[in-house]
Amino acid sequence: MSDVLDGLSLGKIPVAGTKRRSFGAQLNGQVYRIGRVWANRAFVVVQENLRLLYVHRDYGNYAAVARRVFDKDDVTYDYDHVLGRALCKQQGFDYILITRLDQTANRSHGSLERPQTAGQLAGKKFITLDKFCFADDRIFYKMLGVPYRNVPLRSRIPGYNLVKEHQRQVTPVQARLIRHALGMTHNRLNLSGLTPINR
Repeated sequence: MSDVLDGLSLGKIPVAGTKRRSFGAQLNGQVYRIGRVWANRAFVVVQENLRLLYVHRDYGNYAAVARRVFDKDDVTYDYDHVLGRALCKQQGFDYILITRLDQTANRSHGSLERPQTAGQLAGKKFITLDKFCFADDRIFYKMLGVPYRNVPLRSRIPGYNLVKEHQRQVTPVQARLIRHALGMTHNRLNLSGLTPINR
């Protein structure tokens, strides 16, 4: 099966980016404001039956916004940035994708998402002029709800593997897990409380 979620490759979904207006163009989707929340703090992009929530890395009320936007679930999850805020700041990204994840799996990745030290950065390019970054192997497993200790050794990369669009094949089961992590079920999207932004 190809790595497609409602017509969009997983490798094309930004996990972080720099300019709010660019997300709609990248995803070929419509950008929405969430209730009275300022769009420079949090916004939603809808593409077909795919809904993605992005928040500014300094916005503190992201979990409440996620609970408002995401489909309801009876299980308690962490609502969190798919890539650490401090790491995104270090790499120059302002907006980060929000996911809901099993608490154990989510928190097991936390220590891997701290800013890298000067020694770790020696000889490495860590500032990017690109508008977006995409899910690397570790983030892929995190979105599947896999604790870091169970991630294959070849994918245990601290921080973020800064490359262009990551390409990966996903199975139908993995696609459902990723949709759930992104706050969606098999039901039609509920867009109540969202207002289109056309500028």
